[in-house]
Order: sequence, then structure tokens, then C-alpha cells
Amino acid sequence: EKAGVDGPESVMIGDRYANDMEGAKAVGMTTIAYGADGGPAVDHHVDDLREILALLPVEEQSTQN
Repeated sequence: EKAGVDGPESVMIGDRYANDMEGAKAVGMTTIAYGADGGPAVDHHVDDLREILALLPVEEQSTQN
């Protein structure tokens, strides 16, 4: 709410299942566990933070001028 976005438009990346994954899922966020235990509130699990980019709907921007 404070950020001005809805849960479905947001992603939670966390390392604690009860604190991060369950809370985020309760408000409709997509969840990515990094080092957190798995469970029904985890949408994706990554072992390397670089894996997160492949899960997010972002477009690569050119750095050329």
C-alpha cells in the first residue's frame, strides 16, 4: 500500500519462510525464496541471486548512446 502498488504487481524476495513468503503471499505477491524453506507460499526458489532476473518481466535496456 505505501508503495502505491497492488500485491499482484509486486514480488517478494526473501530468506525466511514464515516472515517473508507467507506474509507476501497473503497480500497476493509473487514470492521468490532465496535460502528459505519451501512450502505452499513459495512461487519460485533460487540458489543464486542472478537467477532472479530470469523470473522478472523486465526488458533489458541498451547502454549504448
